[in-house]
Amino acid sequence: MPPKATHIIDVGTGGGFSYNPNQLKASIGDTVRFNFLGRNHSVTQSDLFSPCTYNGGFDTGLNQFNPLNISEKFLLDFQVNVSTPLWFYW
Repeated sequence: MPPKATHIIDVGTGGGFSYNPNQLKASIGDTVRFNFLGRNHSVTQSDLFSPCTYNGGFDTGLNQFNPLNISEKFLLDFQVNVSTPLWFYW
């Protein structure tokens, strides 16, 4: 069985409202690591049919402030446990 991957997503690069990359393909058992940059941001799980509405899943809360864009200052991990698409918003 191949080793599981860790995927890094930068959140709020340069203070903007974005994820970089804004999509990826992860397998069950992979880790998605959110690297918070810029001003306060959150990562909240949603779904295709109710975008930008919390669905009771993963939610980081709004508590990361990183105005100097120091990489890896605030990291939060999400473990992939399904093979279906997942949606997140900030």
